[in-house]
Order: sequence, then C-alpha cells, then structure tokens
Amino acid sequence: MLAPHLTHGLKLCTDLLEALRLGKINFAHWKGNMHLLDSLTGKTDVELLIKPEDRAAFEEVMEALHFKQAESPSWSRYPHVEDWLGFDEETGSLLHLHTHYSLVISTAYGRYAHLPWLEQFFNHLTIDEVTGWPIPEPEMELLILLIRLQVKGNSTEYQLSQVHEEKMSELLALLKRTDAGRLADCCEALGLQAPEDMEARIASLLQHENLKAAIALSGFFYQQLPASIKEATSRHSFQSLYYKYYLKTLKYYKPFIAPVRLKKRIVSGGKVIAFVGSDGSGKSTLCRDITTWLTYKIDTHYFYLGKQPFIKSYNTRLLSLTDQMAGQSFTSRLLRRMMGDFYHLIIIRQKAQMLRLARHFSNQGSIIICDRLPQKEVFGFNDGPRLQHSKQRQLAQLEITYFEQALQTSADVIFRLHVSPQVAHQRKPEHNLKDIERKCESIKAIRYSAATVIDINADAPYNEVLLEVKRSLWQSFITNER
Repeated sequence: MLAPHLTHGLKLCTDLLEALRLGKINFAHWKGNMHLLDSLTGKTDVELLIKPEDRAAFEEVMEALHFKQAESPSWSRYPHVEDWLGFDEETGSLLHLHTHYSLVISTAYGRYAHLPWLEQFFNHLTIDEVTGWPIPEPEMELLILLIRLQVKGNSTEYQLSQVHEEKMSELLALLKRTDAGRLADCCEALGLQAPEDMEARIASLLQHENLKAAIALSGFFYQQLPASIKEATSRHSFQSLYYKYYLKTLKYYKPFIAPVRLKKRIVSGGKVIAFVGSDGSGKSTLCRDITTWLTYKIDTHYFYLGKQPFIKSYNTRLLSLTDQMAGQSFTSRLLRRMMGDFYHLIIIRQKAQMLRLARHFSNQGSIIICDRLPQKEVFGFNDGPRLQHSKQRQLAQLEITYFEQALQTSADVIFRLHVSPQVAHQRKPEHNLKDIERKCESIKAIRYSAATVIDINADAPYNEVLLEVKRSLWQSFITNER
C-alpha cells in the first residue's frame, strides 16, 4: 500500500500508481509536471512514458483497472503513442492516459519528431515528494522542454515566440529547481554540449524573465540536434495542410452535414445510449451533462428524438429537415395544419433515419446520447404512435411500419428514469398533474428492446442520480454489451 501522503488525486490514480509499481513497470510522468496534481485529478492529461518492453504488462494493468483504449482522429495520431480512458468510481471523473512508448514530440496535424533518448531519460528520474509519482529530474525535464519548444516553434504551423511565451511559467519553474552542474551532466548523457555560461544564463532568465533569452537558450540545444529531427519539423506535408484547412473551414459548413468525429473513438466500439422518462424526470438535463462529460475526451453527439428531432454535435445544432415544420412560428403551424396526419409520419421517419445514423457512428466507436426514444406500446404520448386511432388505416399502418424501422436500430443501453408524479410536478408545475401521473405509470410498463435497460430512481438528489448514471454507463463499456 502507498503511504497516506502519497494519495493525492483521484483514487483511480492511486490504484494506477500502485499497480504499475507492483507490476515492476518502468514508467514516468514525463512532461508538464508543474501541473501533475491537475493531471491526477482528471483536469488535464496524464502524460505517461512507458518502456516498450513493458507494454504487455502495462496493458494488463489497463484491463485490471477497467481502462478503455481510445483512438485519436488521424490529424492527432502519432506512432508509439496510445490513449487510454479510465473512470474514477468515487467522483465520476474521466482520466485520460496519454501513453508514450517513445519520446515523440507532436508538431502539428499528424506530424511529429522522435527523440532518441529513452534510456537516458529513465536514468534521470526522481520521485515527486507530494504524489509519489516518478518524474524526470528538473534538469532533464528542462532540457526536454527546451528542445520541445524549438521543435514545435520551428514547424510550419507555429512561431517560436508563441510557443515559448505559452510555456514561460513552466520554464521558469524548472529553472528555479535547476543546478547548472547537474544540467551539464544531463547534457553529456544526451550527447549535447552545455553553454559555458549556463549558470549566468539561468540567473539572468530568472531575474529578467526575458523571452528572447529563453528562445536563445532553447536554440542553443536545438542546433545540436541531428538533421533528421530538424528536417521532420520543417518540411511541409500535403496531409498536414489538408487537416489544417479542413478543421479551419469546418465551422462554416458543419451545420449542413452529418456529425463529424472530432474527438477520440472507443477502439472496442461505441454505444447508443438513450434516456426515457416522464416530464420532470430530468431526461434533458442528464443528456446534456452526460454529453458534456463524455465529450471531454470521447467523440459524443446528442440526438433529440422528441417532437422536433435534431442533432447537436459539439455545441452546433445541425440543420434538420423538420425544423421548419416543428417550430412555433406562424409558417410552421400553417405547414403542420396543411399536412395534417402526414406530419407525424415525417417525424417518425426522421427519427428512424437518425437512429440508423446513430448506429453507424457507434459502430465506428462514437457515443450517441439519445434524449427520448420511440416506442410503440403506448399510443399518444411517451413518444408512442399518434395515428393508431385514425380513420385512415393506411396512414396508421405506415406509422407502425416506421416505428418498427426505428425499433430495429434501438439503443444499446436505455436509462429509464422513474420519478414520482409529485416530484415531477414540482419540477414542471406548468404541466398537468393527471398527464404526468399517466406518463409516470406507463413508463414502468413499456418493454424496450435494448440489450440493457437500467432503472434509475430520479427522485434522488440530482448529483446522486448523475453519478449513478455515470457508473452504470462505464460498467456497460466494461462488459461491452451490445
């Protein structure tokens, strides 16, 4: 067991540290250690460096701690780098392990440089006194940071002054802990030459915090790098240019196309997750918060399957075919009146198409959050058929056909929110109590066709409900039920 003072951060991080030690895995948190506590509380990435020969043992730890492997989009994917996502049961926080098996420095849009100093790096580790995590000695971390800044600043996508300014506080923090003699030893280990006036440079930088002096110091080491590293950062790439302008222009046409995957996908496959319940059960609030929580790292899209179906992808509402018909404007109401019962057919047909799209994205590793879900057991409410009492039997039959199409591509997991009519009415006082009672009762009886239906007591305080949903959702990822 770890000492009590070495348990800062999420419990999952404490368990991870202990498991890596017990497995005798060579590892370190290799960069950004100024923000190590933020990493261990899930606020930023955990930047892990693992020796390649320990990869299999590390993957066993990932499986034991129920981490899921993810894959970045092509423009931010690099060799010898993996993404692992974990879930902290106590807080409901996601933890992202940005796992390196080599000293790879990303420049921009799929381009990278490889530093050939893995063994030397592991020979210059120390233990962080606060967290107990192995980290590089300040002199080694400083050298790597200076080289990273020059490598990135010399790429075609960035400016030297920009990247140095962004990391100036981290640079100064490392300089305060740096000994000129130990820095010279690190330079020798890496095959680099240290400036003769290193001690004076450190003192001057700490006193004046001069940006040009920082650039000059990093440039001194950069000039000694092999040509292969410098060429990797400076050459243009058609692929990187494509990614650059694709992402820059995406915001202009994004509302008019299908959702675009911008975050990581789950390698083992995504899921379609639906939330159903009476008015006042908290469906929309939960959908919003779960979408925000997952979108932190996982490609996640919100599908609203109510009276006005639409898709929201990364805070952008996509254009829907029914927007003009389902609104409250005079034109929308007129269109609905003119179409009559055909309006309900158009709506359920669109929902069926959206669910097919949801399945397509989940098969590629994305997560789809569905606010509401069609069902055909209860007519007239709770997203059920509305034309079954119509005198036009052909329309009624066509409606059932579209409902069956929608149900063929139903959700993988359905969270059924049970709320008492009294609590629901307190939350939605503008709704009729009798209608709420009827909806609350019918939700219990509906038999959804999903692989997993999870019943949630939505009367409980919201924070408890949210945490229970997160725990159940991550459990569904672990079991990978489809």
